[in-house]
Amino acid sequence: MSDLEPTSSVPEPPSPARAFLHRCLLVDLEVTLAGRITHIGALLGDRRQSGTQATGLAFLDTFAREASAVLGHNLADHDLPRLRAVSPNLPIHLLPVIDTLILSPIAFPSNPYHRLVKDYKLVRESQNDPVADARLAGTLFLDQWEALERLHAAHPVLFTALHFLLATGNTTEDRVAAGFEWLFGLIARNAAIPDPELGRRAVHEWVDQHGCPSAGVPEEAFTNREQRQALAFALSWLGVAGGNSVLPPWVRKRHANAATWIRHWRCQPCSNRECPWCSRHHDPRVQLKQWFGFDDFRTEPRAPDGSSLQRAIIASGFRDESLLAILPTSGGKSLCFQLPALVRYQRVGSLTMVISPLQALMKDQVDGLIRRTGNPCAAALYGLLTPPERSDVLRRIQMGDIAILYVSPEQFRNRSFRTAIATREIGCWVFDEAHCLSKWGHDFRPDYLYAARFIREFSADVGTSVAPIACFTATAKQEVKDEILAHFLHETGRQLRTFEGGVERTNLEFAVEETGEHGKLGQVRELLAEHLMPGRGGSAVVFRSRRKYTELTAEFLRSNGWACEYFHAGLTPPEKKRIQDDFIAGRVQVICATNAFGMGIDKDDVRLVIHADTPGSLENYLQ
Repeated sequence: MSDLEPTSSVPEPPSPARAFLHRCLLVDLEVTLAGRITHIGALLGDRRQSGTQATGLAFLDTFAREASAVLGHNLADHDLPRLRAVSPNLPIHLLPVIDTLILSPIAFPSNPYHRLVKDYKLVRESQNDPVADARLAGTLFLDQWEALERLHAAHPVLFTALHFLLATGNTTEDRVAAGFEWLFGLIARNAAIPDPELGRRAVHEWVDQHGCPSAGVPEEAFTNREQRQALAFALSWLGVAGGNSVLPPWVRKRHANAATWIRHWRCQPCSNRECPWCSRHHDPRVQLKQWFGFDDFRTEPRAPDGSSLQRAIIASGFRDESLLAILPTSGGKSLCFQLPALVRYQRVGSLTMVISPLQALMKDQVDGLIRRTGNPCAAALYGLLTPPERSDVLRRIQMGDIAILYVSPEQFRNRSFRTAIATREIGCWVFDEAHCLSKWGHDFRPDYLYAARFIREFSADVGTSVAPIACFTATAKQEVKDEILAHFLHETGRQLRTFEGGVERTNLEFAVEETGEHGKLGQVRELLAEHLMPGRGGSAVVFRSRRKYTELTAEFLRSNGWACEYFHAGLTPPEKKRIQDDFIAGRVQVICATNAFGMGIDKDDVRLVIHADTPGSLENYLQ
């Protein structure tokens, strides 16, 4: 044969996955809200067909007689029951079932969203095209096959456990189990279903590696297909726990035991001090070192037994208790809810909601937390965000990337916010600056009082009990404490345990200086010059009672050489963001603000706080 003569090419044989798919009948239905089938689409090999219910049942009958299995997205609970209702004797009901919806949390546990799946539905190429949707399910399946092959190679114990759980059953009657038997058997090189002893041993071994070995696996988890599927979802999630993974909402809703068992394995400490899981994940000091790098908790303020009150509060959070903590400013109260939130996220992937009254506080807390932990798992939703920034936060919530979400109370009336958090398990509702519920909630931030009602109604809507509630403040008189405790007991049924650390600050000096109204600005200038030097290290906050006073004071100080800005509620969001960032970064040395600005700001070089106007109450002054 001449080198110039063409050679005939021999086509490569299809991959095992494509050969498997070629033998499957791919099906998708278009169904009205009332449950009536309007269109049917099907593919088998190189053939495809679509039509109305009447014509569709006919070609399904033909295709099913030639297929080895039926494949689709949400077949088991959606398409096949509707087909059975209109035609119970179709041959399709005798085929093994491959449901790509059930496979998704097994194949992609580290992220419930595949590129072809959004909100657990296929991302359609066009509307009302069931053939295209059936083809998309086939494409998704090919990726799932590859993922299962990687799982088989990397984690044979988990693969064995899943093979046992998903394929066990009367495969003559349980066509979903029959489909898993065929699929897992082929991927495992024609392996049979693991016998019960081997399968159970694999389940227990995997649980022991990722949770408390003393917890065990409830016997009910093996009793029927629904329970075994729930256990399979839980085991798959364990393999990626601690990252950006969440149990899909439909799994939590249909298979509630999956989340229950995960909590059983990872959230209930045993009494064995040598337990490799509990000795690490339930020890506050170990977790403090892991997340923040600190060796121990603050020794002041002290608990009644003389130990660290900060540690006692955090230990209570580890136990998912509801609480009210009163700690002086700079007493470490942020850590009291941040560390339990990060531990919850690591244990079960839950989201901690922090309701905060101030935008400046939220941004500062998020930036500080990310800086200290090196983990971008915190975010905030508030009015200063641009639409793209807000959309990104909502996406990250749903994807499981966020452990701690700071929100203003007004967000509870936003539909997109509610939709996003409904995709997550809520681990705790934290109220920072909780005195706002009593002192300011009635006339300054009425949405603060709506928050508890939202929590009650939201929890009922998503079918869960109210998550623990943790309230924190730096000051609360007895009547304020009583009102907070009564409010949450009435609205949510949660009884809050109280931790009191007082309001005394040993690192602060207080002074009162008499001055006339006309000499006030000069006195402010002299106090700044006494404690700070313009352009040098250190910063200050000057509180004024009215917006126009903040502007006049800032203008006066700028004319005297100080890098100064004013801050109040009348500024635009971009202006607030710029001023706040400049103050935190040190480009602005003095802030003249109305009396809410500095609450919770974490800036370690604030040397002076001046109340140029008398605060409205002793509580405002202490705060």
